Amino acid sequence: PERTAAPLLFLVIATACSVVMQLGHRWSHTPPYGTPAFALFLQNAGFLIAPRVHAGHHVAPYGHNFSIMMGWADKLVNPVLYTVAHARHPVVAVTHLLTF
Repeated sequence: PERTAAPLLFLVIATACSVVMQLGHRWSHTPPYGTPAFALFLQNAGFLIAPRVHAGHHVAPYGHNFSIMMGWADKLVNPVLYTVAHARHPVVAVTHLLTF
């Protein structure tokens, strides 16, 4: 029983976070009149990704802004995606990532 408590707790929390993340992504594609009021509040407060922020992901060249929960992680992830996408060899990509 004690050994299974931590993994079970992790599973419950991870599942809840996944559901919130997917709902937040859905609401970033939903017009304001179809978005629940509490979701609009969370978008405006920065706890869920706002449609105007997420819209950048749907603009060519489609290789950036993949954060679907809050959007703030894009500042961290975009340089990694750019480095990996423009490296000609996996070793070059890893070297660039380790030194930036």
